[in-house]
Amino acid sequence: AVLPRPPALDGAAAAAAIVPGVLAMTAVHLKMRILAEETLLVLGADEPAGSAAAQLALAQGAVVTLAAASHEQAQALRRAWEGPACAVIEILAPPGTSPAAGTAATAAPGRPSASAAAQWLDAALPALLAPTDGLGYDHIFDARNPPDAHAPRGSPEEPAPPAATPAATAAGLWLSLSVRSLAAHGTLVTRGKSLELGPEESQAMALRGATLAFVNEAPWILSPARRSRLLHVLEEVLRKLEARSLELPHPVEVMFDAASVA
Repeated sequence: AVLPRPPALDGAAAAAAIVPGVLAMTAVHLKMRILAEETLLVLGADEPAGSAAAQLALAQGAVVTLAAASHEQAQALRRAWEGPACAVIEILAPPGTSPAAGTAATAAPGRPSASAAAQWLDAALPALLAPTDGLGYDHIFDARNPPDAHAPRGSPEEPAPPAATPAATAAGLWLSLSVRSLAAHGTLVTRGKSLELGPEESQAMALRGATLAFVNEAPWILSPARRSRLLHVLEEVLRKLEARSLELPHPVEVMFDAASVA
């Protein structure tokens, strides 16, 4: 299937919008179905998909919070985003891990102990919930690149390091924090592919009546009907870019089977 490029839209911008734009539109409008005055937490707001999701949610009248994993990232997000309907919260990376700005954090050789992990969660949760007055977020979008996001198709994925419990890795800690930050009947949408969802997190989601949803950039796994829906989503992304109601950071790298275009 082929979509015509809007004449006023630059070809490079159109190509760069394919992955992040479709991911954001799918997350905000198809998975979350976000409404005015609902709350959205974005992890990875410096990622193109996270930035696009925040813009789409704000356009719907939602109240958006962006989580930063470092002081430098928080400063950059505040300069670009902070306003009446958008707050920035600085949540430092878990002890013994790297914030890896823009990507899912990876565990350092000295992974945090169980007590250090519990202390981090206990300290981070109140700060993260502050914009919601402790009620939790209606929606959370983890837009960070999973570590294997740009691995060539058919190549073996690097196995995750063994851990005694899901919360023993940075990914597990961020997931646990996200689950605890959900409001009743909330939605957690992620780009992750290998979630470390332990019994405590599963029970927390069940008690909240929460929903877990995934988005990815693999349209070839969809049925013909859903591929058609995806084309409509992409068409809407291109229309918004042409109208400048949606802007994506540049340059954005677009990954193909054997080449990339920036």
